Amino acid sequence: MVQKLTIVVTCTDRKSAQPEPHLMLRNLPSRSRDERVDLWKARLESAPSRAPLRNLYCGESWTQALRLEASAHAAGFDPTLIVASAGLGLVEVDVLSPSYAATFSPRQVDSVGSTQFETSEWWQSLAPRSTSARNHLNAPTLLVLSKNYADAMAQDLNQLDGRDDVVIFGGSDAVPTELRVPADRGLRAALGGTATSLNLRTAIAWVNRLPAPTISGNRDHAAWRTWASTTSQAEVYNRQTLSDLQVLDFVLNARRADPALSKSRALRLLRDSGHACEQRRFSELFQSAMENA
Repeated sequence: MVQKLTIVVTCTDRKSAQPEPHLMLRNLPSRSRDERVDLWKARLESAPSRAPLRNLYCGESWTQALRLEASAHAAGFDPTLIVASAGLGLVEVDVLSPSYAATFSPRQVDSVGSTQFETSEWWQSLAPRSTSARNHLNAPTLLVLSKNYADAMAQDLNQLDGRDDVVIFGGSDAVPTELRVPADRGLRAALGGTATSLNLRTAIAWVNRLPAPTISGNRDHAAWRTWASTTSQAEVYNRQTLSDLQVLDFVLNARRADPALSKSRALRLLRDSGHACEQRRFSELFQSAMENA
Protein backbone atom coordinates (compact mmCIF):
# COMPACT_ATOMS: atom_id res chain seq x y z
CA MET A 1 0.00 0.00 0.00
CA VAL A 2 1.34 3.42 -0.99
CA GLN A 3 2.17 5.64 1.99
CA LYS A 4 0.01 8.77 2.14
CA LEU A 5 1.81 12.02 2.90
CA THR A 6 0.24 15.38 3.72
CA ILE A 7 2.39 18.33 2.63
CA VAL A 8 1.58 21.76 4.08
CA VAL A 9 3.17 24.86 2.55
CA THR A 10 2.47 28.56 3.03
CA CYS A 11 0.64 30.62 0.44
CA THR A 12 2.46 33.23 -1.65
CA ASP A 13 1.78 36.92 -2.04
CA ARG A 14 2.28 36.57 -5.78
CA LYS A 15 -0.92 35.62 -7.60
CA SER A 16 -1.72 35.01 -11.26
CA ALA A 17 -4.68 37.40 -10.96
CA GLN A 18 -4.91 40.76 -9.23
CA PRO A 19 -7.29 40.66 -6.23
CA GLU A 20 -10.38 42.82 -6.26
CA PRO A 21 -10.09 45.73 -3.78
CA HIS A 22 -12.69 44.25 -1.42
CA LEU A 23 -10.56 41.06 -1.17
CA MET A 24 -7.55 42.92 0.21
CA LEU A 25 -7.23 42.96 4.00
CA ARG A 26 -6.29 46.61 3.88
CA ASN A 27 -9.85 47.41 2.83
CA LEU A 28 -11.62 45.66 5.70
CA PRO A 29 -13.32 48.19 8.01
CA SER A 30 -12.05 48.71 11.54
CA ARG A 31 -14.34 46.52 13.61
CA SER A 32 -13.91 43.74 16.17
CA ARG A 33 -11.86 40.75 15.07
CA ASP A 34 -14.92 38.48 14.88
CA GLU A 35 -16.80 41.00 12.75
CA ARG A 36 -13.81 41.42 10.44
CA VAL A 37 -13.39 37.64 10.06
CA ASP A 38 -17.11 37.17 9.33
CA LEU A 39 -17.06 39.96 6.76
CA TRP A 40 -13.90 38.53 5.16
CA LYS A 41 -15.44 35.07 4.88
CA ALA A 42 -18.60 36.53 3.34
CA ARG A 43 -16.56 38.39 0.75
CA LEU A 44 -14.63 35.25 -0.16
CA GLU A 45 -17.78 33.18 -0.49
CA SER A 46 -19.56 35.73 -2.69
CA ALA A 47 -16.65 36.34 -5.06
CA PRO A 48 -17.65 35.17 -8.57
CA SER A 49 -14.19 34.73 -10.12
CA ARG A 50 -12.34 31.63 -8.92
CA ALA A 51 -9.40 29.45 -9.89
CA PRO A 52 -7.68 26.39 -8.38
CA LEU A 53 -5.13 27.53 -5.82
CA ARG A 54 -2.59 25.41 -7.71
CA ASN A 55 -2.95 27.87 -10.61
CA LEU A 56 -3.56 31.02 -8.55
CA TYR A 57 -0.24 31.12 -6.71
CA CYS A 58 2.97 31.84 -8.60
CA GLY A 59 6.59 32.83 -8.12
CA GLU A 60 9.75 30.94 -7.16
CA SER A 61 8.45 29.69 -3.80
CA TRP A 62 5.34 28.25 -5.40
CA THR A 63 7.42 26.58 -8.10
CA GLN A 64 9.41 24.90 -5.31
CA ALA A 65 6.20 23.86 -3.51
CA LEU A 66 5.07 22.04 -6.64
CA ARG A 67 8.55 20.50 -6.97
CA LEU A 68 8.21 19.20 -3.41
CA GLU A 69 4.90 17.56 -4.31
CA ALA A 70 6.51 15.98 -7.40
CA SER A 71 9.51 14.81 -5.37
CA ALA A 72 7.20 13.10 -2.89
CA HIS A 73 5.49 11.32 -5.79
CA ALA A 74 8.86 10.21 -7.15
CA ALA A 75 9.91 8.96 -3.69
CA GLY A 76 6.93 6.61 -3.62
CA PHE A 77 4.41 8.64 -1.59
CA ASP A 78 0.79 9.50 -2.36
CA PRO A 79 0.98 13.21 -1.44
CA THR A 80 -1.82 15.67 -0.71
CA LEU A 81 -0.67 19.28 -1.05
CA ILE A 82 -2.32 21.76 1.32
CA VAL A 83 -1.83 25.52 1.64
CA ALA A 84 -1.68 27.40 4.93
CA SER A 85 -3.15 30.79 4.07
CA ALA A 86 -3.75 33.90 6.15
CA GLY A 87 -6.81 34.54 4.01
CA LEU A 88 -8.23 31.03 3.67
CA GLY A 89 -6.95 28.88 6.54
CA LEU A 90 -5.82 25.35 5.62
CA VAL A 91 -7.00 24.57 2.08
CA GLU A 92 -6.35 21.76 -0.36
CA VAL A 93 -4.45 23.02 -3.35
CA ASP A 94 -7.07 22.13 -5.96
CA VAL A 95 -9.87 24.01 -4.20
CA LEU A 96 -11.28 26.94 -6.19
CA SER A 97 -10.68 30.36 -4.67
CA PRO A 98 -10.81 34.01 -5.66
CA SER A 99 -7.59 35.98 -5.70
CA TYR A 100 -7.00 37.77 -2.39
CA ALA A 101 -4.38 39.66 -0.41
CA ALA A 102 -3.75 38.66 3.21
CA THR A 103 -0.58 37.82 5.12
CA PHE A 104 0.77 36.95 8.55
CA SER A 105 3.92 38.95 7.82
CA PRO A 106 3.96 42.07 10.02
CA ARG A 107 4.04 45.68 8.87
CA GLN A 108 2.37 44.94 5.54
CA VAL A 109 -0.70 46.72 4.22
CA ASP A 110 -2.57 43.40 4.14
CA SER A 111 -1.33 42.03 7.48
CA VAL A 112 -4.06 40.33 9.52
CA GLY A 113 -2.42 41.47 12.75
CA SER A 114 0.63 43.16 14.22
CA THR A 115 1.39 40.70 17.04
CA GLN A 116 1.63 36.92 17.36
CA PHE A 117 -1.49 36.96 19.55
CA GLU A 118 -3.48 38.79 16.86
CA THR A 119 -2.33 36.54 14.03
CA SER A 120 -2.97 33.41 16.10
CA GLU A 121 -6.49 34.58 16.97
CA TRP A 122 -7.18 35.30 13.30
CA TRP A 123 -5.91 31.83 12.32
CA GLN A 124 -8.14 30.11 14.85
CA SER A 125 -11.12 32.15 13.61
CA LEU A 126 -10.54 30.72 10.13
CA ALA A 127 -10.55 27.13 11.47
CA PRO A 128 -14.17 26.33 10.48
CA ARG A 129 -13.20 26.87 6.83
CA SER A 130 -10.41 24.30 7.18
CA THR A 131 -12.17 21.15 8.42
CA SER A 132 -11.57 19.03 5.30
CA ALA A 133 -7.90 19.95 5.01
CA ARG A 134 -7.27 19.51 8.75
CA ASN A 135 -8.42 15.88 8.50
CA HIS A 136 -5.40 15.21 6.29
CA LEU A 137 -3.11 16.06 9.23
CA ASN A 138 -3.96 12.65 10.70
CA ALA A 139 -1.73 11.13 8.02
CA PRO A 140 2.09 11.42 8.08
CA THR A 141 2.67 15.14 7.57
CA LEU A 142 5.48 17.32 6.27
CA LEU A 143 5.13 21.07 6.82
CA VAL A 144 7.24 23.87 5.34
CA LEU A 145 6.56 27.11 7.21
CA SER A 146 8.03 30.56 7.61
CA LYS A 147 8.50 32.00 11.10
CA ASN A 148 5.44 34.25 10.88
CA TYR A 149 3.15 31.44 9.74
CA ALA A 150 4.50 29.01 12.34
CA ASP A 151 3.88 31.58 15.07
CA ALA A 152 0.30 32.10 13.91
CA MET A 153 -0.29 28.33 13.71
CA ALA A 154 1.47 27.53 17.00
CA GLN A 155 -1.63 26.13 18.71
CA ASP A 156 -2.21 23.62 15.91
CA LEU A 157 1.47 22.74 15.65
CA ASN A 158 1.72 21.98 19.35
CA GLN A 159 -1.07 19.46 18.95
CA LEU A 160 1.27 17.50 16.66
CA ASP A 161 3.88 17.17 19.42
CA GLY A 162 4.82 13.60 20.28
CA ARG A 163 4.18 12.17 16.82
CA ASP A 164 7.06 10.51 14.98
CA ASP A 165 5.43 10.94 11.56
CA VAL A 166 5.53 14.75 11.46
CA VAL A 167 8.41 16.98 10.39
CA ILE A 168 8.41 20.77 10.10
CA PHE A 169 10.97 22.61 7.98
CA GLY A 170 11.77 26.17 9.01
CA GLY A 171 9.15 27.38 11.45
CA SER A 172 10.03 29.17 14.68
CA ASP A 173 10.70 28.58 18.36
CA ALA A 174 6.93 28.04 18.69
CA VAL A 175 7.39 24.67 16.95
CA PRO A 176 8.16 21.64 19.18
CA THR A 177 11.92 21.10 18.88
CA GLU A 178 11.71 17.39 18.13
CA LEU A 179 9.50 18.06 15.09
CA ARG A 180 11.66 20.74 13.54
CA VAL A 181 14.40 20.92 10.94
CA PRO A 182 15.52 24.58 11.31
CA ALA A 183 16.49 26.66 8.31
CA ASP A 184 20.20 26.44 7.50
CA ARG A 185 21.37 29.22 5.21
CA GLY A 186 24.64 27.35 4.86
CA LEU A 187 22.85 24.94 2.52
CA ARG A 188 21.89 27.65 0.06
CA ALA A 189 25.10 27.33 -1.96
CA ALA A 190 24.25 23.68 -2.64
CA LEU A 191 20.48 24.07 -3.02
CA GLY A 192 20.40 27.37 -4.94
CA GLY A 193 17.55 29.83 -5.14
CA THR A 194 16.65 32.76 -2.91
CA ALA A 195 16.54 32.77 0.88
CA THR A 196 12.73 32.80 0.78
CA SER A 197 12.59 29.40 -0.93
CA LEU A 198 15.34 27.77 1.16
CA ASN A 199 12.99 25.84 3.47
CA LEU A 200 11.18 24.36 0.47
CA ARG A 201 14.43 23.42 -1.25
CA THR A 202 15.64 21.86 2.01
CA ALA A 203 12.46 19.80 2.26
CA ILE A 204 12.94 18.60 -1.33
CA ALA A 205 16.52 17.57 -0.58
CA TRP A 206 15.35 15.78 2.60
CA VAL A 207 12.64 13.84 0.76
CA ASN A 208 15.07 12.90 -2.01
CA ARG A 209 17.37 11.34 0.60
CA LEU A 210 14.78 9.26 2.42
CA PRO A 211 15.84 5.60 2.46
CA ALA A 212 12.19 4.50 2.00
CA PRO A 213 8.78 6.14 1.34
CA THR A 214 8.02 6.79 4.99
CA ILE A 215 8.83 9.69 7.30
CA SER A 216 8.14 7.84 10.55
CA GLY A 217 11.33 7.76 12.58
CA ASN A 218 13.34 9.29 9.71
CA ARG A 219 13.54 12.86 10.94
CA ASP A 220 17.18 12.45 11.96
CA HIS A 221 18.21 9.68 9.62
CA ALA A 222 21.93 9.32 9.12
CA ALA A 223 22.01 10.01 5.38
CA TRP A 224 20.49 13.47 5.87
CA ARG A 225 22.68 14.38 8.85
CA THR A 226 25.79 13.37 6.97
CA TRP A 227 24.86 15.25 3.81
CA ALA A 228 23.79 18.44 5.61
CA SER A 229 26.81 18.57 7.91
CA THR A 230 29.31 18.08 5.09
CA THR A 231 27.50 20.42 2.68
CA SER A 232 26.63 23.43 4.86
CA GLN A 233 28.98 26.38 4.53
CA ALA A 234 28.75 29.84 6.04
CA GLU A 235 27.50 32.50 3.66
CA VAL A 236 29.82 35.41 2.97
CA TYR A 237 28.01 38.62 2.09
CA ASN A 238 29.70 40.90 -0.39
CA ARG A 239 26.76 42.87 -1.66
CA GLN A 240 27.22 45.83 -3.99
CA THR A 241 25.75 49.11 -2.80
CA LEU A 242 23.47 50.76 -5.38
CA SER A 243 22.88 54.42 -6.02
CA ASP A 244 19.44 55.92 -5.38
CA LEU A 245 18.72 55.91 -9.10
CA GLN A 246 19.70 52.25 -9.42
CA VAL A 247 17.43 51.31 -6.51
CA LEU A 248 14.54 53.24 -8.05
CA ASP A 249 15.10 51.48 -11.38
CA PHE A 250 15.19 48.11 -9.61
CA VAL A 251 11.90 48.82 -7.82
CA LEU A 252 10.13 50.04 -10.95
CA ASN A 253 11.27 47.03 -12.99
CA ALA A 254 10.30 44.61 -10.21
CA ARG A 255 6.86 46.19 -9.90
CA ARG A 256 6.31 45.96 -13.64
CA ALA A 257 6.99 42.24 -13.41
CA ASP A 258 4.79 41.90 -10.31
CA PRO A 259 2.34 44.79 -9.72
CA ALA A 260 1.41 43.38 -6.29
CA LEU A 261 5.05 43.27 -5.09
CA SER A 262 5.31 44.45 -1.48
CA LYS A 263 8.07 46.66 -0.11
CA SER A 264 9.54 43.96 2.13
CA ARG A 265 9.58 41.38 -0.65
CA ALA A 266 11.16 43.89 -3.05
CA LEU A 267 13.96 44.46 -0.54
CA ARG A 268 14.48 40.70 -0.20
CA LEU A 269 14.69 40.38 -3.97
CA LEU A 270 17.24 43.21 -4.17
CA ARG A 271 19.41 41.67 -1.46
CA ASP A 272 19.08 38.17 -2.89
CA SER A 273 20.33 39.56 -6.20
CA GLY A 274 23.62 40.48 -4.50
CA HIS A 275 22.96 44.16 -3.82
CA ALA A 276 22.86 46.18 -0.62
CA CYS A 277 20.48 48.86 0.63
CA GLU A 278 19.77 49.89 4.22
CA GLN A 279 16.14 49.19 5.16
CA ARG A 280 15.09 52.78 5.97
CA ARG A 281 16.72 54.11 2.80
CA PHE A 282 15.04 51.43 0.72
CA SER A 283 11.67 52.21 2.32
CA GLU A 284 11.97 55.88 1.35
CA LEU A 285 13.07 55.05 -2.20
CA PHE A 286 10.31 52.44 -2.61
CA GLN A 287 7.71 55.01 -1.54
CA SER A 288 9.19 57.55 -3.94
CA ALA A 289 9.06 55.03 -6.78
CA MET A 290 5.39 54.28 -6.05
CA GLU A 291 4.47 57.97 -5.97
CA ASN A 292 6.17 58.64 -9.28
CA ALA A 293 5.28 55.42 -11.10
